Amino acid sequence: RATCMASSGMHAGREVALTIGRQTSTLSGAFSYDRLTLALLSSANSPADARFGEVNLTGANFGTVDLSPLVLLAGAEQLTHWTSDTAISVQLLDGVMGGLPIAVRYTPTETYPTKLSFSFDVPLVYDLSSTNYAAEGSAMLTLQAENFGTSDMSNRVKIGQTACQGQDQWTSDTAMVCRVAAGLGQGLGLAVVMKGQGGDE
Repeated sequence: RATCMASSGMHAGREVALTIGRQTSTLSGAFSYDRLTLALLSSANSPADARFGEVNLTGANFGTVDLSPLVLLAGAEQLTHWTSDTAISVQLLDGVMGGLPIAVRYTPTETYPTKLSFSFDVPLVYDLSSTNYAAEGSAMLTLQAENFGTSDMSNRVKIGQTACQGQDQWTSDTAMVCRVAAGLGQGLGLAVVMKGQGGDE
């Protein structure tokens, strides 16, 4: 029988080797370090134009040395900085959508999913170039807003239950243009739908 004190480390299925003199005996996959756990985010949401805002992740078993972890939001790599065995910080890239699952990857074959998620803020429309058009439609409507995204995400505009005509034109994170469809009614709601998110006025 031999007893030893394990050094710090990570990962599962580690090989154990016992050397006596010139002889070595190995046992594959016999030892595992505790699994990484992620317990808390300093913030669970951000504007679509994140501008490299920082989010701190708190948990356990991130490693006692920097093993170059990568935080993934729905599989997309973020700028990740290891701080300690219990903390990682992330500089967010711009994005859209809500409920993005968070995972931490250490190697191409070793990724740790977590129960936490992150959301980018939904579009928020605060001004329209006009609030009244002729029933036959076809006029161009400009929307001023927040969180349309920093690139064209194929946003769709709906007035009431009717989508604008053709392909809506994304201009920037704060503006887009659509061609109003023919319709009737007063006090109709307006919604911007972007990959499962919606913003209403």
